[in-house]
Amino acid sequence: MQSPDNTRRTSGQYKAIWILLAVAISAAESFFPRIPLFPWLKPGLANCVTLIWIIEFGAVDALLFFFIRSWIVGFYFGFSFLTIMVSLSGGVIATIAMGICWNVAGKRGVLGAIGISIIGALMHNFGQLVAVYFLMVNNIHLFYQVPVMLIASVFFGGLTGLLAPPLLAFLRQTRGPTQNLLAFPSMTAAPVSPRDAIISLCIITGSFALVFVNDPLPLALCALTTTAVIQVIFKGSWKFLVQPVKRYWLLFFFIACLQLFYSYGTRIDRLPFLTREGIRITAQQWLRLWTWLELSHILTHFNFNRVVFKMLSVLFSRHESTLQAGLLALEHFPATVRIVQTRARRNLGRLLTHPVKNGKKGIEQMYGEIVEMIEEG
Repeated sequence: MQSPDNTRRTSGQYKAIWILLAVAISAAESFFPRIPLFPWLKPGLANCVTLIWIIEFGAVDALLFFFIRSWIVGFYFGFSFLTIMVSLSGGVIATIAMGICWNVAGKRGVLGAIGISIIGALMHNFGQLVAVYFLMVNNIHLFYQVPVMLIASVFFGGLTGLLAPPLLAFLRQTRGPTQNLLAFPSMTAAPVSPRDAIISLCIITGSFALVFVNDPLPLALCALTTTAVIQVIFKGSWKFLVQPVKRYWLLFFFIACLQLFYSYGTRIDRLPFLTREGIRITAQQWLRLWTWLELSHILTHFNFNRVVFKMLSVLFSRHESTLQAGLLALEHFPATVRIVQTRARRNLGRLLTHPVKNGKKGIEQMYGEIVEMIEEG
């Protein structure tokens, strides 16, 4: 019979594999083509792991799992204040909604996985649109996306709901004592320095404050200052001048389309479809977004990932196994991405032709490769 500590460690190690599986699915979704006027629209198939997590470990632990998953994906694929807040706004609301639905109706057999998943997708998209509206565009025309989001929620939410039951059965079969899994990293292995914590807090506070700044001059000064700081820190690297536009050009394009063509005001004689106010607002939003993107590099430089995990350890002090699973997943995520990159391009066409059958098969194969990777160390 296992001791309580060994049971916790085994459970936590399998949680780490589940986290890696979820972030691997999220990474695979990056290979799907994005629609220019819907830059945040994606399948969200990783939510099937969120639903499974709610069933197996409870809604509160699932909320912590979502924070860890979102942060790992954002940390490695690039993040900004806007993208993190949009992701959190949608994901937190969706996780809470699915948790309530499962506890109220799912356990009683009133609502199945497909229904819960569709509700989660609807809440996720609703939270994202509201966050984008208040943080960035403040333009009522943003909600032209609602019909498309409703259709996408029903389709992709239904697909996620179809994948969840067979994946849950598969994951339950694979759970059990495994002697070769790596031991947990210590929660104190990466301490947070007071300097990093203070700088991170100041940057996050400043990012929030930028939401309420609408004068182009202060926004331009903020953009120039953060760019100059980045160049000093990284010794004049062109990478940090090109990377924000290369990685987030869809966001810049979306902001321009929405503000230039859907803003009321003084028309320009030679360009009657544009307004002076639209150009001014577009410039403001671009400067704000650029500042947020540059600040993300400063946060990374000052070990913001450690600060995040420290905050989570305080907020979720009773969920130590999940926190340690997150640290183990963070350690092995680069290797997981390499697995995804070799597999995703090859199997994308198969997934589009038979999404449920090939999706389940692909997830099971990724699971096996992740377990093998961790066992080999």
